[in-house]
Amino acid sequence: MKVKFTTNINEELLKKVKMTAIKEGRNVNEIIEELLEKYLEEGNNMKKIIVECLEILREEQLLNAIGEKLAEQPERFPETIENMADYFEGQSREYVLDKLSTSSLVGADDELAIEQWIDEEEQGTMYRIIDIIDIENDVEMQEIHDGEWVSVNGRWSVTRNGVYRNIGESSELVGDMEDIPDAVQRVYDQLQGD
Repeated sequence: MKVKFTTNINEELLKKVKMTAIKEGRNVNEIIEELLEKYLEEGNNMKKIIVECLEILREEQLLNAIGEKLAEQPERFPETIENMADYFEGQSREYVLDKLSTSSLVGADDELAIEQWIDEEEQGTMYRIIDIIDIENDVEMQEIHDGEWVSVNGRWSVTRNGVYRNIGESSELVGDMEDIPDAVQRVYDQLQGD
C-alpha cells in the first residue's frame, strides 16, 4: 500500500531527480523508494562487506588465528560482526579491506586482536576456540627462565607449580582434567621429573 508523504527537498536536487526519471522513463517515486530501500539495507550490506573482506584476507593467508576463526565462523560472532559494521559504517569495501589488512587481526598478537575486535560477550567463545586450535596443532615452547617456560604464542606458561593459561594480563591455573597441548604437557612432565 502506498501512502502520501510530504517533505522539503533541495530544489536543484529535485530537478536532477526529475530529469533522471524522465531520461529513464521512470517515476520520481520509484527512484526515491529504490534509494530508501538501498539506504535501509546498507547496514546489512556492511556486515556482508566485513565478512567478504575477512574471507579475502583468509584466502590470502594474512589473518592470525583470531581473524581466521572470525572469517571461518562469522555466524558464531554476530555481535562482533555487528560492531565491525557499525565501526566501518559509510566506508567503501576497499577502505574496509585496507584497514582490516593492517589491523591486529593480521598481527601476531592474538590477545590484542581479541581485545580490539571481539565483542566482550563473545570473547569466551573465541578463547575456547583458540585453546582447541593449540591442542589440535600443538604449540612451540621456549624457556624464559630456569624452570619457567612459555609458548611462543604466549597463551601457555609452565612452571614446576603447574600449567597456566594466559589471558590478557592474567593467568589461570589449568586443572588436571583439562586438555592442554602436547608440548605444554611434555614441558610440565619434564619439570616434574627434575
